[in-house]
Amino acid sequence: VEERNFDIRKHLLEYDDVLNEQRTFIYHQRDSILEDSNLKQRVLDTAEEYIGSYIDEFTASAKRNREEAQTQTALEFKTRFGYQVSEEDLEGFLKNPEESKNTILERFKQDLAQKEALAGKENLNMFIRFQYLQAIDKKWLDHLENLESLREAVYLRSYGQKNPLTEYKLEGFDIFYQMLDDIRLEIASRVILVKVKTEGEAA
Repeated sequence: VEERNFDIRKHLLEYDDVLNEQRTFIYHQRDSILEDSNLKQRVLDTAEEYIGSYIDEFTASAKRNREEAQTQTALEFKTRFGYQVSEEDLEGFLKNPEESKNTILERFKQDLAQKEALAGKENLNMFIRFQYLQAIDKKWLDHLENLESLREAVYLRSYGQKNPLTEYKLEGFDIFYQMLDDIRLEIASRVILVKVKTEGEAA
C-alpha cells in the first residue's frame, strides 16, 4: 500500500512539474512585459511573423485553388489587421514574397508611429502593456482549466497502452505554446486595429 501511495504521489509531482514549468515561464514573460519600455516592437515582430505566414500559406494554396486562396488570405489580413489586400499585393505575394511582406510591415510601422505621435510613447506603451497583462491573466486561467481536463483525459489512454504522463506532457505543452501564440496575435491585432482619437474628436 505504501509503495502504491508513493507511486501516486510521485506521478502527481511529475504532473505538477509540468504546470510549474509553464507557470514559471508565463510569470517571467509577465515580468518582462512590465519592464519593457518599447512594447511596440513586440507588436511589430508578431505582425511580421504572421504577415510572412499568411503569404506562405497563400503561395502554397494558390497552386491548388487561387480564387479560394485569395479569399482566405484577404479575410485573414482584413480580420487580423484591418488591411485590405489588393490585386497588386496578391501578385507580389507570388513574385516577391519578402518584398511584399516588408512593404506591408512598413505600413504597419507607419501606423504605429502615428498612434505614438498622437497618444505619446508612454501612453501607447501603457496601453499595450495593459492589453498584454489582461490577455495573459485571462488565458492563463483558461489554460489551467484545460490542463485539468487534459489530466483527467489522459488517464483513459493507459487502456490503449499509452503512457498518460508522456501524453500529458506532449499535449500540455502543445496547448501552452498555442496559448502563447494566441496572446501574441490577439494583442498585435488589437493594437494595429485600434484607432487613436484626439481630444475633440467624436468617440
